[in-house]
Amino acid sequence: MAGNSEIHGQYNVTPPTRADGERGPVQMTALGYLLVAFAAAISGITAPTATLTGWLNAIVGAIYNATPTARTEGQWGPLQATTRGAVNANLDTKLAGEDQSNDVLKVEGQFSATNITTATTTTVKSGAGLYAGLIINKGVAAGVITIYDNTAASGTKLGTITFGAALLGDPPIICAPIGAKFSTGLTIVTSAATDITVLWR
Repeated sequence: MAGNSEIHGQYNVTPPTRADGERGPVQMTALGYLLVAFAAAISGITAPTATLTGWLNAIVGAIYNATPTARTEGQWGPLQATTRGAVNANLDTKLAGEDQSNDVLKVEGQFSATNITTATTTTVKSGAGLYAGLIINKGVAAGVITIYDNTAASGTKLGTITFGAALLGDPPIICAPIGAKFSTGLTIVTSAATDITVLWR
């Protein structure tokens, strides 16, 4: 997994003076060359202006290799570039959770499960999260299931499920919304002893 990046600099006629520990952009000349400073003037080099005594223009170079050269411990070498001259930035090693064969990251849809079997108010989670839905293992005639984005049985509703007055041996079913975000918490209110499994994270 590789990406292209560029080194940018800032041109100032007179480079700004920095205080101890102060951050700032890399300085460059009007032509885009890297501006390198020396503690003292170098013999044989004439500074471009009196203001820039001790400064020297330099170019940061990089080399293109279809297959970058492998390095040994402590070995020096040029920066690697793409065919367009951009610095070649590479993670070098794959990340945890990466699909090694297809070179992509994958996120598995894993959720926690909370089983509720009585007529009660259940705060499944406090804080932000994701409501993945619920499984109705066994319904109750005229029963109601209310889902709140809250830590109490009030506030924003994510959904309401109401059973009919007569059930005909309904099998387990999964109810939406699937993948609904909540910000405050997840609270489920069951009006009857319905057997449900809430999926969340």
